[in-house]
Amino acid sequence: MLRIALAGIVLVSLGSAARADDFEDCNGQRGEAALAACDRIITNGGSSREQRGAAHINRGQHLYESQKYDRAIEDFTAAIALKPKRLAMAYSNRGNAYFMTGDDKAAIENYTRAVDVDSDYAAAYTARGLLYEKSGNLKKARADYDAALEADATFGDTKWAQDTARAAVKRLKGE
Repeated sequence: MLRIALAGIVLVSLGSAARADDFEDCNGQRGEAALAACDRIITNGGSSREQRGAAHINRGQHLYESQKYDRAIEDFTAAIALKPKRLAMAYSNRGNAYFMTGDDKAAIENYTRAVDVDSDYAAAYTARGLLYEKSGNLKKARADYDAALEADATFGDTKWAQDTARAAVKRLKGE
């Protein structure tokens, strides 16, 4: 009888444990499957701090893409608390989510933190530059666009950031 009860406990606990393919699914999949994989990594006691931080960033991105900005902000905030390797990305993504909620001040603060962590994060410079331009602070906008254009490619969104910055510089010059 005790053996059967213990077997039931083991089966229940295995149901929520991270699986070997959860890391790939959390990072590369979309929709409910990705969210479930990220959830398992985050709640699994065997996942490292780095793995949980990455899972929060990925789940936050999935929530952002689903326009669940407040929940995305919560995940990016949790990731930041864990200080993952992709800390600059967590700040920048949280800035994007704040931007979508209309909180430009919080967005700028997060983009600033992103470039403080990684001075080559072109997307954070460009996004912050767009907000500075929107507010009429063209000097700061131009400085951010220039920084984006000088940044080394460190993230997948660098091409977007540099193309957008290049177009913004032309727009500011009146070309």
